[in-house]
Amino acid sequence: MNKCSYCGKYSNTLGSLCDDCKSLLDEKQKKLQESIAKTKENEKKVQEAIRKENREKIIEIMKINKLMERINNGERVFLYETIFFLSDSRSQMRYVNISKGLGAMIDLMKGNVDTSITNTEHFDASQIMKMGIEGWHIVSTIPRQFSVSMPNIDGVAVLNGSNITFNGYYVILQKELSKDCYVSHDFLIDYFKRNMDKFFSDLDILKLNELFSI
Repeated sequence: MNKCSYCGKYSNTLGSLCDDCKSLLDEKQKKLQESIAKTKENEKKVQEAIRKENREKIIEIMKINKLMERINNGERVFLYETIFFLSDSRSQMRYVNISKGLGAMIDLMKGNVDTSITNTEHFDASQIMKMGIEGWHIVSTIPRQFSVSMPNIDGVAVLNGSNITFNGYYVILQKELSKDCYVSHDFLIDYFKRNMDKFFSDLDILKLNELFSI
């Protein structure tokens, strides 16, 4: 006979526990696991409630509901993004009509010119391609450190052998919001989050940073 290590009684069972104590301890272990699982589930529900409450506060501070109400009432709203592209590009061109001034420069940046030699190393348009699929489109481009030698003959720039060089340019993109061009609250939260300093007061930014950090 073996002595039970839990109750001290002798029994004919193998091992250190008698049948009664083994059943008792198994039941206690089962209840403990159920209690742990229930506690985790309750903690999960509490966290979800906190996240929901924080999200509602974020939406309230960002005035997203009011914005969506305007859109639902038929108003059109426009979002803008600016992207800078570093470029090591050069173009050697024959003739460029510059009578349109800045418009011609924009056409130049968009590639709407007649070029004899074009070298665009280190250029990757994948970001714009992705944003285009998301509904963004280019409304303007602004070159940085643009230099050009353009002798003018009757409104036409003759650039034989001259180089047009720049080290990069800014691309301004626009996205329309309307009943026909709908976006989610999460999209607007992300947009305003990335541009908080442009839309909100210092106090609002402080509150939003606290909410986003939770």
